[in-house]
Order: sequence, then structure tokens, then C-alpha cells
Amino acid sequence: MPRDWPASIVIPAELDADDAFIASAPDAFVCCITCDIMRQPAMVTRTGRTYDRAAIERWISEHRTDPMSRTAISLDDLVPNLAIRALIESFVSKAYDAKRAEP
Repeated sequence: MPRDWPASIVIPAELDADDAFIASAPDAFVCCITCDIMRQPAMVTRTGRTYDRAAIERWISEHRTDPMSRTAISLDDLVPNLAIRALIESFVSKAYDAKRAEP
């Protein structure tokens, strides 16, 4: 069943290259497959776990399981995690505003 996915979250280059910014991200914002802040958080409906969409789609095509629980899953089990997305967008926005305010 096709789903509407929001566009990827844009993280400004100066933040994306900042190790301190990435290290300060809450664990819930970081994909355990890529170890990077998620751009398109995708929740696996069978397990409730969230991964970056591109990473979990690749994983499913190769393994057909959830990487953490090993539960059998398919691409149809993915939905956008809009709650985590909103929190990541807020985190990025606040960090960007703080970085721009630096002398």
C-alpha cells in the first residue's frame, strides 16, 4: 500500500559536519543502522522501532527482518514517524539558531 512520505529533513551543512552537534543528539534521533541523525524517520509497525527510511528499506531488501528484533517484516510495515520527525526538526532548528547567534 503506497504511503505519502514527507520530504527528508534538511540539516544545514555546518551542523551536519559538526561532531559536537551529532553527539548531542538524543539517541531516539539517531538511526542504529547508520549511526546518524535520521532524515526520514520510518517506524516499523510490527515492532514500533524507528530507523532512517533509506537505511531500513535497504536492510529489509537484504534481510527481510527488523535489525533489532529479527522479526520478519516487509516494506509495507513502514510508516512515517511524524512525532520523532517533529522533534528532530525542532532540535535541528534550535541548534542552527544557536550556531548563527555565535560571535
